[in-house]
Amino acid sequence: KVEERELQRISAYFAAPQFEKLPRWSATFEEARARNKDFANWVRTNLVPNLVDTINSTDRVDAPLVKAAAARALGACYQYHRGSFDEDGFKALLALVRLEHDLDSIGDENTRMRAIAEVNAARNAAGDALGRAPTTQAQRALIARAQMIVPHAKPPAIPKSE
Repeated sequence: KVEERELQRISAYFAAPQFEKLPRWSATFEEARARNKDFANWVRTNLVPNLVDTINSTDRVDAPLVKAAAARALGACYQYHRGSFDEDGFKALLALVRLEHDLDSIGDENTRMRAIAEVNAARNAAGDALGRAPTTQAQRALIARAQMIVPHAKPPAIPKSE
């Protein structure tokens, strides 16, 4: 087992990539979909299911921030291509709204706080994606129920009695 300090030391040698800031909507992408029916079909049958698979994945590589990115992309698909919303996507996002992390397995407080933040980011991205989807009234009730409890929230401080 590698200690957390050693992981942090090694991580300092690797810089996060600087990604180009791109707009959420791409005219080129939309024009290609409109012009090419095969491409439009490929997007519908490959892009959305791949995002759903990422959200449902239990692979360690699909960490909460990866799931959050997939949820944001899925939300954009649902917003701009309402016909791409289906039961599989709904169930995946609903489960992501309730994502939990085993905090007892994390000894370092900074790592624990980072895990909580990442889980919250994934939950928020799932909620945002569901907000963009053409959900039914029954689905909205299930979403509201799923969002009621947040087990990673710290309990309020109890004042010490004198």
